[in-house]
Amino acid sequence: MQFAIEERIGPGIIKNPDILRLHAQWQSCRVGQALPQLSDFDIDSLWCNRDLMLVERVGDASFQYLHYGANVSLASGFDMTGKFTSSFRGEVGAFFVRCYERCLAEKRALYTTNPATHAALVTAWERILLPLADDAGIGRYVLGYNRPLAFKHELLGQVLNAASDVIVGLGVVDAPDGRIDFTVLTVNRAAEELLGRSSYDLVGQELTELLPDWHARDEAASLIGSARSGERIQFEWHRAATDDEHGIEPGRPDCKSLWYRVTMNPFLNGVVVVMSDITRLKQNEQALETSNLELQRLANTDPLTGCKNRRYLFATGDAENERAVRYALPLSLLILDLDSFKTLNDRHGHAVGDRALNHLVQQLERELRANDTLGRLGGDEFAAILPHTTEAEAFKLANRLRRLVAATPLWIGDLRIDLSCSIGVAEHDGHDAGFSALMRRADDALLLAKRSGRNTVRRASD
Repeated sequence: MQFAIEERIGPGIIKNPDILRLHAQWQSCRVGQALPQLSDFDIDSLWCNRDLMLVERVGDASFQYLHYGANVSLASGFDMTGKFTSSFRGEVGAFFVRCYERCLAEKRALYTTNPATHAALVTAWERILLPLADDAGIGRYVLGYNRPLAFKHELLGQVLNAASDVIVGLGVVDAPDGRIDFTVLTVNRAAEELLGRSSYDLVGQELTELLPDWHARDEAASLIGSARSGERIQFEWHRAATDDEHGIEPGRPDCKSLWYRVTMNPFLNGVVVVMSDITRLKQNEQALETSNLELQRLANTDPLTGCKNRRYLFATGDAENERAVRYALPLSLLILDLDSFKTLNDRHGHAVGDRALNHLVQQLERELRANDTLGRLGGDEFAAILPHTTEAEAFKLANRLRRLVAATPLWIGDLRIDLSCSIGVAEHDGHDAGFSALMRRADDALLLAKRSGRNTVRRASD
């Protein structure tokens, strides 16, 4: 990390009045190009003594701190009096040496800004460095005014309030009833907005006072567990909400609930609770899941009739056939088609033919069970997979379907269209011959039904 040296000194650059005043005093002590002497400044009596430091060159690239003001020590967290620039490691020490050397070499004031070290309480400093001479007129000393630009607690406060996440710091206290309670140590602005109360109302309050029933809530176990175990705990929390409750964003239409990802980070004798609003993420996930389900439905559905398509029918048939073989279960299959469907299309048109196919599917679905699978093989040909069904049971069902179709004409306005169907029935033979073999046997039975005069049912075993 390289730190900045601001070469220009003046009211337009520096806003700190103490720096400007000290610089003016230094200028007034200067005669021509000669540097002011250390004796011109009584550091102990200067109004800004607590913000000053004084270094002396003691060798090549080395300076010793002769004075280190109380405010500088307090803000930095250490006292450098009597110590050397080599005490600063890395770029920090090298930066200070560059500044002091340049200040003495150029015989002019330097204004510097630089980040603080990680151990300090300050995030950034501003300084003015003033070169001073010894009694012999040799540049040897640098007088520096040091002022924090920002403290770390101020930075952390800004970070907390800038965060969109809800952040609450809780300290563990022992409740009178022997249970663990928590007191609110700090809250950020997002927490104030969610809870509908200011930090002044929240900080110092115990959870029992804010939420009398919090011990009975599901989240209480996680909070207490994190405090006791010292382990980080994360979970998702669903908060039912109404439009007039706090936490509903105006830009979120029709939002009746909120989702949060809650992270509990233990520290010392307390827990920091961070709540990230993932409502939109959940909404997007739900929308994606709905879209995927719809795509899956469309991929498995015959677009004309709404029943399953050929691909889904064969996939289900293979799965049911495998289950029947493995567990020695009965499995039957119906294959059927409308009688004289070509004549219907030729006489009334394909639109009426499509209506007839939909009408047929509606009648079939009235009699089939929820675990049966009805699918369209193509044209006017359909198949129904019947798990846990023997051929005798399937034969009875097929006849009920045949009679239902024949007894339920299709009406299109005043036009009555009587329909009938032929059905072939086959049962899985107990061998692992595959679903295709079962299809062939049922199809052969359908052909037999067609040859028998239509509007009839035939079994593969006939």
